[in-house]
Formats: sequence, C-alpha cells, structure tokens
Amino acid sequence: MEAGLASFLTGDFRAAHEAWEAGWRASHGPERELLHALAQLSAAFHQWHRGKATGASTLFGRARRHLGALPSTLLGVEVAELELQLGSWEEAAARGEPPPATPRLVGFGASKALPAASHRAQCPYCGERVQVQAEPYGAAEESYVEDCPVCCRPWTVQLSREADTVRVRLSSEDD
Repeated sequence: MEAGLASFLTGDFRAAHEAWEAGWRASHGPERELLHALAQLSAAFHQWHRGKATGASTLFGRARRHLGALPSTLLGVEVAELELQLGSWEEAAARGEPPPATPRLVGFGASKALPAASHRAQCPYCGERVQVQAEPYGAAEESYVEDCPVCCRPWTVQLSREADTVRVRLSSEDD
C-alpha cells in the first residue's frame, strides 16, 4: 500500500499501478477491491497524462465502482472521500480537461487527508472581506446558503471545481 501511495504522490503512476496491482493480486475480500480500485486509479492518471482523457474517464468510473460495497474506512483509507474524488476526476476527464499536474489523494490516513481550504471573498451586503471554507473535492458545481460572520445576512456560496482549483463566489439572496 505505502509503495503505491509514495509512487502516486510523486507522479510515477506506472509504478503506483504496479505496486497496487501486486497487492491486489495477493489479497482477498474488501482489501482486494480497494487495491483494484487504486490500481485502476493509477492507470487512469497514466492515460490522462498521455492525452487519453476518454480512457482515463472510463478507468476512473471502473475504479469508483470497486469502492461501492466497501466499509467507510479500509486500510487507513476513507473510502467515501476517495469515491467523491474519483467522481470529480472522472467528470473532468470526460469533459476533456487537462489532468492536474500533481494530483493529491484525500482520505489516506489523518495525516494525508487534504483539509478544507480557506478562500477570501467579499460579502455582497456589507462589503467585508470574509473567509469561506471549501472542500477541495466534490461536485464540479455546488451552492449553499451561509450567513455573513460580520453582518449576519445570508448569502449564496457558489463553488466551482476544476482539477485542483476551487473558485468561490458570493451572491446576495436577491441576485
């Protein structure tokens, strides 16, 4: 598991695939499904970086399907977080977007999980600069209502995610 993760994090997707595939072939049960998903994840990134976005999208989908029946945490991996991240990459590859230069994996042990990032934005009512927390993974487009911590009026937070970039926009309720 560790060798595959180390290779993946350095961008050596072929080596990550080989490491996770070896683990997959030697394991049984839920661990086998997780390692199969990780091997396909590595293969997807290898294809995506070679300009084969359609193949990458297909592999991300296959990897995601291996996670469906797994427990929420397995081998130190938060499976639900990984599943969301795979879905985001699958969508991005299907749209023909370029791959992230250095993809990050979330949900791999507490020390490796990618925390929510703080984004600065301006309240559409009082004009104050505020901090908005946004997860780096999830749906490509998302919106929700949050109150301004300064004037307490509700604004709509609109998030858009593309590869490793999260954009935050605030709008008033009457926009």
